[in-house]
Amino acid sequence: MGRRRSKATVEVKEDEMQLKVFEYFIIQIQKMFRGYYSRRYKKNHASRKKYLKDVTQKGEEVRRQLAEYARTVQEVTYCTTYDVC
Repeated sequence: MGRRRSKATVEVKEDEMQLKVFEYFIIQIQKMFRGYYSRRYKKNHASRKKYLKDVTQKGEEVRRQLAEYARTVQEVTYCTTYDVC
């Protein structure tokens, strides 16, 4: 009777240990898959790089237009101030 109970408790402990090992490896597999999925579909570096390139080009274009506008405003202000034009 004591041996049976002892054997049963040992088996329960072994089963719990095996479940803990399985849970550990399941977590590792999920981590790897989540990282792969995130890099592959959510944080696509190629599309982000293209987006940043487009944004910088647009920003440079806007800066150029603003500089041109500032020059024209300055010319108009000068012409109206001194009646030169």
